[in-house]
Amino acid sequence: AATSPQEFSAAIKPDYQLEFEGFKVCSMLLVPLKIQGQAIGVLSLSRHYPGQPHNLNDQSLMQDLADRAAMAIANARLYEAQQRAR
Repeated sequence: AATSPQEFSAAIKPDYQLEFEGFKVCSMLLVPLKIQGQAIGVLSLSRHYPGQPHNLNDQSLMQDLADRAAMAIANARLYEAQQRAR
């Protein structure tokens, strides 16, 4: 796990370096957005100060939020499909 902005930056693939420039990210938590077991995206949480990596409580909260967001996206897609079918 990266513990400084420099270590975090060094761990990022070169293709994504520009996305993180200027953010000084020290740690990041990524959780999947899944619909019926299929990943449709990622929800991320970053910390901009060293010394406090994300913990299991952070992960649980983020996954709960991601699950709720994925459910809302699935419902919106179903509604849109129903509207087009009419």
